[in-house]
Amino acid sequence: MLKIIAIHQPDLFSYYGFFDKIYKCDELIFLDHVQISKKGWTNRDRIKTKNGIRWFVVPLQKGLSSKINDIYIASDLKWKSSFFNLIHENYKNSKFFNEIYGFVEECFLINEEKLIDFNLKILNKIFIKLSIKKKIYLSSQLNPDGYKNLMLINLIKNTKGDVYLSGAGAKAYIDENIFLSHNLKVLWNTFNFPVYEQLHGKFEKDLSILDVLFNCGFEYVKKCLDNNYKSFYDKK
Repeated sequence: MLKIIAIHQPDLFSYYGFFDKIYKCDELIFLDHVQISKKGWTNRDRIKTKNGIRWFVVPLQKGLSSKINDIYIASDLKWKSSFFNLIHENYKNSKFFNEIYGFVEECFLINEEKLIDFNLKILNKIFIKLSIKKKIYLSSQLNPDGYKNLMLINLIKNTKGDVYLSGAGAKAYIDENIFLSHNLKVLWNTFNFPVYEQLHGKFEKDLSILDVLFNCGFEYVKKCLDNNYKSFYDKK
């Protein structure tokens, strides 16, 4: 049986599509040895507020290494209070507020100095709630070599994977022929963002997983992930 590998940066409260992809793979590699992108999602994401889309950000210490696995969270923790105020103000009337707000509080009780450790512990809590059970690797532990496509290929080979499950948005960057030359197949995860009932006006997609959780709860997300999984592998 072919082993399907997904590779993703360890993002904070990532968007729904990330969890959909992880639900469909066999094993997961968190890309932690690369440089953090200022325009990326590793320490930030978006929620919907009564004043439109708003970013929440975990501030980072400056002047240190820019590799994800070396980055430290800023020592001033006032951002946590700001985050909770933002969440409370904009989701206090959501259907699952009590359940999810308590869960988020648990997540922010995690006391880690490094961003990677903080994110991974939060992701693990979400995985448990969503019944996602995968073997997880850190790229920094897999002797990563090469650049771009070749780096991904080497990481997959180091986990004895056969198939790379990639988001469809990466088609501009992935050269399937290079993967095929290394006896690896690329499988595209076409994810259709589900439309659900939201607060604050017209529907907005591609928000943090927090938005769908506050509005719909864990059980709804689990059901959607399971249905997407069955549909995806029926078509494969």
